[in-house]
Amino acid sequence: MFFGRLTKRKLFSAISQKQQLPVRTRQRQSIAIDDRQLNFILVRSRLARNISLKISNQNELEVVVPYRFSLSALPPLLIGKREWISGKLSEAREKSKKHG
Repeated sequence: MFFGRLTKRKLFSAISQKQQLPVRTRQRQSIAIDDRQLNFILVRSRLARNISLKISNQNELEVVVPYRFSLSALPPLLIGKREWISGKLSEAREKSKKHG
């Protein structure tokens, strides 16, 4: 049987259909930074192209990474951003106290 020419697009499509990943996965994580425990939500996304750090409406740190990102590189990243993270978390707590 002859099915026509197998192009790269057809081959990639066949492979990617077998390996469908969810668009996003969310899981709670924690890391020790300067003798303090930092809890955060790790979001692995197929759509993400870069790493983003944000504070959610529940005053929690949310770290969005692409699926291809190596999780072993996450602790040094969070340690490097610890001042920004602690400042933004304290700002968010103060805002919620004023409005809540």
